[in-house]
Amino acid sequence: TRALRETQRQRVRNAELASRLQEELQRGQAARDQLEAVGRARTHIFAAANHDLRQPLHAMGLLVQALRSLPASPEVQALAERLEGCAEGMSDVVDDLIELTRDHTESRTPRLATLALKPLIEDCCRPFFALAAAKGLHLELAVEDVGVLSDASMLSRIVANLVSNAVRYTAHGAIRVQTAREATGAVHLHVQDTGIGIAAEELGRIFQPFYQVSSKTQDRGHGLGLGLATVRRFADQLHIQVTVTSTPGEGSCFTLRLTRCELPPPTPPAKVGELPAAFTGRRVLAIEDDPAIADALQRLLQTWGCEVILARDAAEANAAASTLAPPDAVIVDLALPGGVSGADVVLQLRERWSDTVPITFL
Repeated sequence: TRALRETQRQRVRNAELASRLQEELQRGQAARDQLEAVGRARTHIFAAANHDLRQPLHAMGLLVQALRSLPASPEVQALAERLEGCAEGMSDVVDDLIELTRDHTESRTPRLATLALKPLIEDCCRPFFALAAAKGLHLELAVEDVGVLSDASMLSRIVANLVSNAVRYTAHGAIRVQTAREATGAVHLHVQDTGIGIAAEELGRIFQPFYQVSSKTQDRGHGLGLGLATVRRFADQLHIQVTVTSTPGEGSCFTLRLTRCELPPPTPPAKVGELPAAFTGRRVLAIEDDPAIADALQRLLQTWGCEVILARDAAEANAAASTLAPPDAVIVDLALPGGVSGADVVLQLRERWSDTVPITFL
């Protein structure tokens, strides 16, 4: 009898434990579901913020290009160039923030290709010449014409962030971007400055998000501390080794170890007769619902001598197409009002016209 009662009590305890375990499992699943919902909401919020921030930045870039295309004094042209650099800097911050907050499951996959390193460095450093000159700094490029295996967009962002930091944290002297080859064939790309430098105890933290060497000064001009975090993230994805040496008060040198490869033979330049015709007198249909971007795009194209027909959505584009001869080009936003895709509008226009009309997506 005693053994039977003990067996019954044990069964009751086991049932209670099983019930509690089931409750814990249900609570754990509910917590996981909540975290996943938060993650999806965060992704949606940042996707919306990405679009909302890029729209005015895109409009600013177009307006600056239109301003630079107009006849103006050297002072106005210099200001336009500085505005362009500021707009590109703002775009870099947006890119850094979006990349940093993106779920790891959405991490971009590198598209490796053989890249000509010299023109790539020249392109991504071009906005910083004016910024450096405004501070009285000398930005020097000494990059060999070699090929490397990498992702063009990601490598450009890495270099741009390093050069941007060098300009930001250097009060006098110079920034030098140069290459050196290893005996094994790898290419070292150095970004060296004569700036404030980094103390040894801080070197291990500079690649952390939101960390700033000069954070004690609370200088808003020193950004959010996202640039080097993006450098680390992209470098890890590209398997690029990043090292840094620095002396406080003397400057820093960041080094990227890149995989070298042979460049393909250069493409012969096109003959003069094969170059596209001048923009003057060309008719362009632009389909864009954002008023700021539409206005900026129209101004830029008109400064190039184009005749511009604007449409805000698919209905206006088709209405314009019904009364127009095929234009010389169509520029269309991919995301149009009502959830309409710009690609679908292009198919409709090509049914009316022909496949020979050049199409560009915004």
